Amino acid sequence: MVILEREAADVILKHCLQSHPEEACGVLVGPCEAGKLPARITRAFESQNLATDRRRGYLVDPALQLRLQRDLRGSGTEVVGVYHSHPDGPPRPSARDCDEAWPWFLYLIVEAFGDSTGQAAAFRWTNGSFIPVLLQVGDVRAD
Repeated sequence: MVILEREAADVILKHCLQSHPEEACGVLVGPCEAGKLPARITRAFESQNLATDRRRGYLVDPALQLRLQRDLRGSGTEVVGVYHSHPDGPPRPSARDCDEAWPWFLYLIVEAFGDSTGQAAAFRWTNGSFIPVLLQVGDVRAD
């Protein structure tokens, strides 16, 4: 399971709504051990979508990723994945998502409509396919 902290979720949802009908995209940050799935997403950073066709794809600004990697050194957190929206579509990986996936990243996909967001889903690319990851928004509390 991955916990998406409320503040990060708010950044992502707001960005997805503002970007509609184009795809929103950005970077996910959290503590992570090399090669392991992050347990928590603590921050989300909006990126300009640099894709040629922003209604059907996304490209996170590589300068943002590099800046964050540099700025986060020694902080106990790192870039652990990306988010993007599927305007008026389900939060399932597309063929393009599969073609561009990195195995060490978490992928968060949000369905976005003109006036609201719908479901969100998290995935990790493993052995040539996306594997769903349980996503919890906010803190997990013991009963």
